[in-house]
This record gives sequence, C-alpha cells and structure tokens, in this order.
Amino acid sequence: MLTFSTFRGGLGGKFVREHFKLDISRCPNWKSFNRIMLANRDRFGGAGGFWDNITKKYAVLSTGEKAVMLAILWVIDYTALADELTQGRASFLGLAEYTTGAHKNAVLACLALANDDKDV
Repeated sequence: MLTFSTFRGGLGGKFVREHFKLDISRCPNWKSFNRIMLANRDRFGGAGGFWDNITKKYAVLSTGEKAVMLAILWVIDYTALADELTQGRASFLGLAEYTTGAHKNAVLACLALANDDKDV
C-alpha cells in the first residue's frame, strides 16, 4: 500500500517543495502534513490569498501535476477548491486513472490516506 512515506519521499514531497515551498521531509504522517500545510497557508497564499494563488498555479501545471495538486487539496480538506478548479468534473479515482508513474504514485498515496490507519 502506498503511504505517507511513499508520498513524502517521492514526487509528492518534491511537488510540495517546488509548488508550496515547504520541506516535509520531517513530517512523520498525514496528520502532521495536514497541520503544516494549513499552518503555512498564508505563507504560500501571498497577497492574493491561498485560493487565488492555487487557482493561478493550477492553470499552468501539467496534467500529472494537476492530479497531484487536486489530491493534496483533498488531503488538506480543500475539496471545494478542487471542485472549483475542475468545474466539478474530476473524481479522485479518475485522477489516478489519468496519471502514470510518479504522479500516479503521489495521487494514490493521497487517496490511500482514507484506508491507512497506521499512517494517519
């Protein structure tokens, strides 16, 4: 099963470093990741605010990166923003279906959160 460790050590951790400017290498689990992401919302939100800046960033991401972004938004309980970005057309299972390789592993690790009691 893909876990937070898989996400943190792979493309998910790299994506968070590059796009959110956060180092999650010391996060032990999803709960800690969620806390850090939400605590730093203003930091990567900038003057335009978190919602607006994520919307702008999403527009220039590749298909695989968009899937990772949407999965992260799901993890940090910003599903309304994910719905807005996809105009309500994306399902999280569909995210995994239309990605491959490292992007798919990052998305699946986020989706596995719901079933991963040990890594929460």
